[in-house]
Amino acid sequence: MGAVLVFFYMGFEHSIVNMYLFPSGLMLGRNFSIADHFIWNEIPTVVGNLVGGLTFVGLTLYTTHARTGATRHRPAAPATPAPVAEDVPALVQ
Repeated sequence: MGAVLVFFYMGFEHSIVNMYLFPSGLMLGRNFSIADHFIWNEIPTVVGNLVGGLTFVGLTLYTTHARTGATRHRPAAPATPAPVAEDVPALVQ
């Protein structure tokens, strides 16, 4: 509980922190609804966390490791000759 409050005190918005703080505010008598909580806080926070996580983690990892990663070569398909007309069995009538 203490780490959650310090995280919030530092000014960070995170969906997990808000899942703790806003219901706590409801229990302490604040005047907002669950719908207000989801529409004006939880949904924008989750979207922001996804965009920020993809941008700052995913894009950073891609740009730093795309050139330094091992090159992967797809093995060449074995050369197989095309079927010849004599190799195809004739239909029995």
